[in-house]
Amino acid sequence: MKLYQIKYATSTSQIGSTFPQSLDSIEKINVADPVHLWNIQIGNPINIIGSPEPILHKKAKQTDLISCSTISIRLVISNTLKQILTSFATPEDYQCVPTKIWKGSQSFDYWIWNPLIFRYETIDFTQSEVWTGPFRSCNQKIPVNNEKEFQQIIDATKYPQDILIKKLIFKESIDHHFIQLMWTGEAVGYFISEELKEEIMAQGCTGIEFMEKGL
Repeated sequence: MKLYQIKYATSTSQIGSTFPQSLDSIEKINVADPVHLWNIQIGNPINIIGSPEPILHKKAKQTDLISCSTISIRLVISNTLKQILTSFATPEDYQCVPTKIWKGSQSFDYWIWNPLIFRYETIDFTQSEVWTGPFRSCNQKIPVNNEKEFQQIIDATKYPQDILIKKLIFKESIDHHFIQLMWTGEAVGYFISEELKEEIMAQGCTGIEFMEKGL
């Protein structure tokens, strides 16, 4: 079972001449409000009233996956891409919250994909490499044998200490088509099965690329 990490497309032919495609958003409430998206820790449910509505840059193309500086950790996806992902993903792993993308004076219905559960049980920790150290400067490799030990490391790590899975190897047998992980070098890494990747491509979804991950 091959796995692929979802990446934002960056070529001008796909997304236009600016990255990210959205640099600003319409805010329905003050960004200091506790229910605003920026103040909700990743892994927790979000509220529609605190969700920004991204404004597409005038030089950007509208795509199914849109890169947004104001919603950088979560995914902003079209109805088409949402329907595909929800047909493959485990229901309790995510939350989809409606939002809008603004293109000039026109608005289009989109969704914020909010990750709730991170599937560390899919990682083969005996083959992977976990490092810890100062924020963004992990310099100490530590032994990890299983998910339970990794969770203990997460619980014990406090800012400015950091964790990085420098080498990520998945188990040979995985029951999930859509996997969300933290500590992989990005705030959240989104990994999908080859079957899901093929469906996304078959539906002609734009703004999305795939990086193969080995087992």
